[in-house]
Amino acid sequence: MATKYGTNATILASLTPSNLLKAEQSGGVVRSMTEEYTGARVVSGDIIYLGKMPKGAIPLFGILRYNGSDTGILKIGYAGDTDALGTTTALATTKTQVLYPAREQINKPLTNDTDIYATMGINSAHALATTDTVDIHYLYAKE
Repeated sequence: MATKYGTNATILASLTPSNLLKAEQSGGVVRSMTEEYTGARVVSGDIIYLGKMPKGAIPLFGILRYNGSDTGILKIGYAGDTDALGTTTALATTKTQVLYPAREQINKPLTNDTDIYATMGINSAHALATTDTVDIHYLYAKE
């Protein structure tokens, strides 16, 4: 039986200083960005500001909870890549969802302080009613 190593385990095993993992990749502190939104109707193209992740943060995953009946779809991301941190399925169908970063964002530190947004929908049928509440919790690692 052979021992296999993934990307980060290989770096840890090498002990070569130029290859060492950054603290947020091994032993970093997990922080949370949390937002609850209830209020004005949200229609396709509208954004809900979630907060700012600091330079060097590595987005891990998000949890979204929804209490309404509208068929909205939310994309979590930032300017230039609105779905970099995940896209929900229809909120009315699945009330609690776990979102993971897009493949190209996994284990990649943000290069700047980055404003994070939830963008509503991909067509005019996607919306949240004024009485709907959406809770978004996104976790990230930072040294």
